[in-house]
Formats: sequence, structure tokens, C-alpha cells
Amino acid sequence: MSFGARLRSLRQSRGLTQEELAERAGMTANGVSALERGTRTRPYPHTLRSLADALGLDEAERRSFVAAAREDGEQPARAEPAAPGRSRLPIPPTPLVGRDGELDQLTALLTTGDARLITLTGPGGVGKTRLAAEVARRGETLFPDGVTAVALASLPDADLVAPTVLSSLGGSPGGSGRDLGARIGSRAMLLVLDNFEHVMDAAPLVAELAAECPSLTILVTSRARLRLRGEVEVPVRPLQLPASTRSPSPDEVSESPAGKLFLQRARAVQPGFALSPATAADIASITWRLGGLPLAIECAASKVPAFPPRQLLANLDAALATGWARDLPERQRSLRAVLDWSYQLLDEPTQATFRGLSVFQGGATLEEAEAVLTPVVGRGRVLAGMEELTEHSLLTVVTEGGDAPRYTMLQPVQQYARDLLREHDEETVAGLEHARFALHVLEHNPPVPGDRADWETENVRAAFDWCLRTGDGQLAARLAYAAWVPWLPWWLGAPAESGRGRLESLLSLDLGEENRSRALLIHGSMCYAEHDFGGAGESWQEALRIARARGDQVTEAYALAGTGLVLAPTDARGAADVIRQAIELSRTAEDDRLPFMASIWAGIAASAAGERAQPVFEEVLAVARRHGDPAMLSAALFNLGHAAIEEGNPADAETPLLESIQISALNRDNVNLAHALDLLAVIECQRAGWRRSALLSGAAEGARSSALAADASYHQPDPAMREQTRSRVEAALGPEAYAEAYAEGANLALDDLKRLLAEH
Repeated sequence: MSFGARLRSLRQSRGLTQEELAERAGMTANGVSALERGTRTRPYPHTLRSLADALGLDEAERRSFVAAAREDGEQPARAEPAAPGRSRLPIPPTPLVGRDGELDQLTALLTTGDARLITLTGPGGVGKTRLAAEVARRGETLFPDGVTAVALASLPDADLVAPTVLSSLGGSPGGSGRDLGARIGSRAMLLVLDNFEHVMDAAPLVAELAAECPSLTILVTSRARLRLRGEVEVPVRPLQLPASTRSPSPDEVSESPAGKLFLQRARAVQPGFALSPATAADIASITWRLGGLPLAIECAASKVPAFPPRQLLANLDAALATGWARDLPERQRSLRAVLDWSYQLLDEPTQATFRGLSVFQGGATLEEAEAVLTPVVGRGRVLAGMEELTEHSLLTVVTEGGDAPRYTMLQPVQQYARDLLREHDEETVAGLEHARFALHVLEHNPPVPGDRADWETENVRAAFDWCLRTGDGQLAARLAYAAWVPWLPWWLGAPAESGRGRLESLLSLDLGEENRSRALLIHGSMCYAEHDFGGAGESWQEALRIARARGDQVTEAYALAGTGLVLAPTDARGAADVIRQAIELSRTAEDDRLPFMASIWAGIAASAAGERAQPVFEEVLAVARRHGDPAMLSAALFNLGHAAIEEGNPADAETPLLESIQISALNRDNVNLAHALDLLAVIECQRAGWRRSALLSGAAEGARSSALAADASYHQPDPAMREQTRSRVEAALGPEAYAEAYAEGANLALDDLKRLLAEH
């Protein structure tokens, strides 16, 4: 009887469905089905143990069950005996790309003899086997008795490691670890053990060989270290990526290891494949999406004959789900198969932690992970799970400065974990806990420039998306309101579908009057930032109506201030009166940011009325400094600088604008960074600093092109002022010199821009 038939018979005798057995064993129903149908013939030892436990097998049944799996699966290859001193290395079919640093490090370890047990660790598909083969090839001359490489991936049990290695060395296939040690003896040789992660119970054998064979050096590849004394771990990282996905040059793509690998493999399947400015950004984006993982890049590149880079990028997940190279082991023919191999080595609580971590964007600290995942996987399991996932190279630990370590996933790994989360019907629970935690962060820990900026931007957006998908309008509205003022760049720097468009999706849900009025406040702000003053006025008027009906003074004051702001271009004095009403009302409202925002808008209205706004913004800046809110501070600084220029006091504008730029850069708020740079260009033009003005105008354009919504802002310089500056500077420098300086400014990296600003 085949193993699949035996499994089906045992399951049916216990009265279990495939789904029920899968749940008991911590597997998917598809996984059980594949074993019963025989489409998967080599279950891992952990899978066999889980199934045996789930079926309640006694000791005799368990032995028979495991034996059936071994007989049904592929037996390890028995190599012909090798003569002492002869290498047994496979010849790699493709050249190695982007591993010069690792090769130098490993060659040095072998040459000096400082390490006799070296373990290459890293996630599946990162290229450990390929790197080990190259290291071994380079090391052939260093070992008088040769190099032997043994592939362990096909072994179903750790007990088979010793006889398999012994057979590769020409010994008896049925020998023991003692026989293997005797066979190696004092030979000065390199032994490469490839894919050790699923036979970790054989780690003591490796320790014994290292102790008993003084001239033996062992090189292991594994997704987890062996945890042996004397072991030197060498992590194998993903390939270095192109510097940017935004308009990279062909050279920037082809000179990066990840881009070079993609091009090399694409040209192998389509010799005429050419890299052009049009395809460079798509290829860079593909390598970024794949996290620099070599196997994934090779798999994607193999699809080039069917999909040009633009189509491949749009259909990347589907392309990677299918196999590509038939001469690879089955477990490496698709990215899914590679990740399945890693995932099935984990116990069930660790698998659950792995799935749950996929809800985070940009990784999580241990504290964040425990807050979100404890209700999902149980108290006390998250720490152990994250430790195990890090050990198996499915998580990477990132430490920056004095911040708590952050545990991150490569993007393909995260996508795989998210797919599993959906397959296990856990997305709803994990998504809800993540959204609640994001709200807690926003309500209790307002962001500081440069502190957790990425976490809040990406995780608030992910939490908000989850709420929209599941129709949880109440939670989505609270998230939106909490993120409105303290994290204004999220709204203004997001693409339209993330900002205004998502607010409109929110307003289509059942929110209740309070949440609806607050969502309307934000929607009005977004319309105003996009210069849709009619849409802004409609939203603020509706919010005002609801607020007055409910007696909600906070929302009423915000809506009044917004209504006044819309009036400013056509009725500046009327606008000022309305905003003053908002300020009076805000003094009795329980919202410490409301008077500040109303005062900002009062200054804008005063400027529109031809009144002096600089004193207003000086008072606002003093309030912002006392409050310490980065969004408030940035808005006050910019408007103060703008007002000073409009009122003919450019000397008063430069210092606040430089500080505003510093905050915008920390917050990655490229929209308002661009506006402040435009104003500095105006100042330089007024003092006849022609080339510097052109550089700053170019830098502003570069920031705008990097922003996701280049026109969205509550404040921006007068377009006529910007155009007048451009014309004067171009006339002074000449068109050619102006274009050269402008282009130089547009391509300035952030550090170069900081140096430029510090020069004056």
C-alpha cells in the first residue's frame, strides 16, 4: 500500500475529514490532500510526527507509518565511491553574481584555518548552495585530500546523514557515525554538507567529526545555525538592490548585483533582451519587490519571453507561483515550494506567529508583535516564535541607533506569510488586533520627526485599508481622525487612492454622526489641499451642520475655520471674521491643537486680505514650540517664512524655512520640502545668487517628483512668484547654464542637499 493510501485509510478509520485532520496536525487541507493523492511523496519528519500525533497512532503503527513514507519517497542518491584526494563537486550551470565580499571572507577563513566548522545561513532561495559550491571550488587547492560535497535535501531522516556521507566517501552505505569518523581519520579535506536545516538531529554527528578528525574542515549550508561550539556562522544576505526604483538609469540597474542577475538570466532565455531607460525602472521595481532574493529574481527573469518587464511587474505574484527550471529539485522549482520547505520545518505555534507577523508593514519590535499577536497565538508564544523564525532566517533583526530591535521579513516572504494567513482564516482576527494597536499608537504616542515615521506611515495605511475592506467604518474613522493632524504627511503625501479617495470610501460606510462629521473634516482638508475649494466647502458645511446639531464644539470650530479658509480668496475680511469665531469657540473646546490650526488659517486669511500676517505666524510658532508637535511646527515655520517674503522681509524668512526643511526631510514630507525649497530659491534670486537659486529650484522639483501627491498641500508659494523667479534666474544665467544647474539640483541626494543648505 502506498503512503498516500495508508494515510487515507488511517484518516477514514478515525472518522476524520481532510480538513479535521489538517486542523489537528497544524497543516492545510491542501497539504493533506496532496499527500493522499501522491502528488507530494516526501513529507518532512516534522509533518510525519504531527500526522501520527493527530491520528493517535500507537508505537507499532507509528513505525509502520514512517516506514511507508520512506519507502514511497525518493531514496537518497548513492554516489560512486571516491578515491581519497578527489573532489566531488557539482559544476554550477550559471556564473555566481554579487558575492565577492562573501567569497573573500570565506576564502580567508579556509586559508587561515581559523574556522573548522563554517555554517552559511540565510532564507531559502538566497543562494547558500551556489555560494558554497564556489567556495569549495576555490578551496580545492587548499585541501590535499580533496573536497566532497553531499546534498542532504532528499534525506527524510537525520539517521541517514552518516551513511549517506560515508557512501559519498567510498565507505559502506550502511555504516555509522563511528565508521564515518574512521573513514575520514586524519585526512586534510573539506566536507560540504548542503541543506542541513531539516536534519538538525544530526548536529551532534557534525560536532563529533570536528572533534575526532583534526584536519577536517566542514562547510554547512542551512537555514538555521547548528548551535555547536566552534561554529562560525556566515549569514548570506539577499543581493544588493538598485539604489532607486524612481527613474534609475540603465547603468544603475545593470551595475547592482540584483539587476545584473536579472539581466543575465533574462538574456539566457531571450538573447536579444535589452535594457533601456524605459525598462530600467520596471526591472529595478521587480528586484525590490523580490527583496534581492536570487532564486526569486532568476524565476522572474525566466518569464521574460512571455512577459515584458512592465507586464511581469504587474503580474509578479502569479509568475512566481509557477515553476521554471526542470533540473532543479522540486522544492526549488517555484518560490512557493522554497518557502513551503522552510515553513514546514516549524512547529505550529511558530507557524502561527509567522503568519500573524505578516500584518505588519516594515516589521515590528517584540513589544509591538506581542501586543498584536498574543490574542492570536496565545500568551508566551510570540517571543519563542520570533526567536525560532529568526533562527530559521525567516526574520531579520534590524537595529538602528538606540531604537529597539525591529524584526522584518523580505517582501516575498511576507507575501507568502500573508497568503497563509488568509488560507488559515486568521486575517480577520490579526487585522483587527493590528488596527486596534495602530489606533493606540496614534492616540497615545504622537510621532516625533524621524521617530517611527515609517512604522506609522505604513502601518496606519495598512490598518486603514483593512478597516475599509472589512467595512469597519467606526474603527477606520477613529484611525483617520487620530492620524489627521499629528500625522498630516500621511494624508498629504499619500497617493490619491490613499488620501482623498480612501476618505470617500470611508464616507460611504455607516459611521454614525460623530465619526461622519470628523471624517468630513478630513475630507474637506484633503479637497482644500488639492485646491478643490468647492468640494472642501461642501464637506466643511456638512460637518458644521452635524456638529451644531450634536453640540460638538470641537468639530464645529474646525468646520468654521475651514469654511473661513474657503472664503479667503473671494471675501478675505468675511473669512477673517468666520475664523475669529472659530478661534473663540476653540478656547472652550477640549482639543489642544484646534486653536493652533485655527490661528494658522487666520494668518492665511489675513494675508489674503492684504493684512500683515507675519506677527500672527510668529505667535503661532511660539505656540507650536511649546506644544512640540512636528506637524504644527512645520506648518508654523513655513507660513512664517512665506509671510515674511510676501511682506518684503526675506531676511526674516530664511531661518524658519531652513528649520521647516529639516522637519520635512525627517518626516519624508517631500511635498512641503519642495515648497520650502521654492521659497529659498526666491530669496536667493532676490539677493542675485543666480546659480544657487537655480540649484534650489531644481532640488524642489526633485522633491516634488519623489512625492506621491506633488500638488497636495495646505500651503504653497504663489505660482506666479515661482515663475517670476525662474524667468529672472534663467535670464541672468542664460538658458544653458540655468538648465544645467536646475538638473544638478533635481538630482541631489538628501545628504548633498543638506550640504548645499549648510553652505550659506
